[in-house]
Amino acid sequence: MKIATTCILIYISVFSVIAQDISIVQKEKWANQYMKRELTVSEGLAMISLNQKWGYVDSTGTPIIPIIYDDIGGFNHGVSPVAKAQKWGLINKKGVVVVPLIYDQVRVLSKGLAVVTKFDSLQILGSQNHNVLEKKGLIDFSGNEITPVKYANILHENFEGVLRVKSFNLNDYDSSYRYTREELGNGKWGLIDAEGKELAPNIYTRMGEFSEGLVQVNLGGTVKPSNYLKVEGGLWGYIDATGTVVIPIQYENAYPFLNGRAKVQLEGETFEIDKTGAR
Repeated sequence: MKIATTCILIYISVFSVIAQDISIVQKEKWANQYMKRELTVSEGLAMISLNQKWGYVDSTGTPIIPIIYDDIGGFNHGVSPVAKAQKWGLINKKGVVVVPLIYDQVRVLSKGLAVVTKFDSLQILGSQNHNVLEKKGLIDFSGNEITPVKYANILHENFEGVLRVKSFNLNDYDSSYRYTREELGNGKWGLIDAEGKELAPNIYTRMGEFSEGLVQVNLGGTVKPSNYLKVEGGLWGYIDATGTVVIPIQYENAYPFLNGRAKVQLEGETFEIDKTGAR
């Protein structure tokens, strides 16, 4: 209960500081709004909502970003996602739009990068409904395109500028074509750097998360639409952050490294190897 009490006190304190220089009428309006939700502060600015619009104030209650947006995402690395009419972009702490509001989603990464998403309405063969095909790309905080908006997924690693990217594996993509679920589900994984340079080609059926500088990859396996988490067949090995295969792709299964060792399976036998592949 001590933690909960502390959170409440901090909440009240922050709210009081933000509201201190605002008129009583305005305070009452904001109080009625805020007492129903968490007051979110990011990088020294508080997200505020009035008449279903969003903006930011500083610790003195001074409006910094006008309350004009349909939604906002909080500041991270000096920028904040903002939306109008269901389209997202980025602003800086001065309220300047640095990335135009043209995307369906924006996710801020570190090192001045963001993942952006555009939706395509896609008819699935054998289905009565349209599915949304989410195409992702990489931009910088100035809106410059680092990669085309073409990937099925982009995952950021927590070390020097390596990103896992998944392709759709659809040749000559056409939004009017009714793809099967199998065609959409068989995209391949690869690696790019923060400048969009390919480090590992999109050839791997599955790519794990980096552990101790290496990541396990599956080559030649298949993924069924009914269970995207399961890979059938193919062989596993390990690549490094440059995309180099450092442990041969020869195992029936492979697991992340921990304290310099990883569990693998070969010819039905399970054992551990080191980072050179030695038992």
